[in-house]
Amino acid sequence: KWIRNLIIAIIGVLLYEVMIEPMVINANLPNWSYIYHDISFIITLGWVFLIYVSTSIVDYFMIKENLVKRFIAYLVLLTVITIPIENFLVATGVRQYGESLTNNFMGFMVPGTVLAFEVLFAIPLYLALVITFVRYWEIILDNKN
Repeated sequence: KWIRNLIIAIIGVLLYEVMIEPMVINANLPNWSYIYHDISFIITLGWVFLIYVSTSIVDYFMIKENLVKRFIAYLVLLTVITIPIENFLVATGVRQYGESLTNNFMGFMVPGTVLAFEVLFAIPLYLALVITFVRYWEIILDNKN
């Protein structure tokens, strides 16, 4: 079952990466790591690992909580973990925001980072899409059995 869930997570993250491709560019990675355009399996597996570990931790400690409370906990934990990682990736030039995105930034930066303020809202929204996709298919396939 965990292999199935891992495959679902990989598909979800890959779809997410395709969706944000016009806005965010993964650059400066080894040529062999790219799957399609700027989509790197290194970044993809990193996202999958973060989502899988974070949701597992929340599920372990909040097993008796309803799905809504756990979903909120997934987003909070992942956002707290992801902001410093995103900051590192942007600071090192691995992640670059597209011109169409940067032209619409308000100009405020998250204190102590190189991230635009809008990133604080974008990360949990994108994570919500991926987590919802993964959980939906897990529930559908679990109920089918």
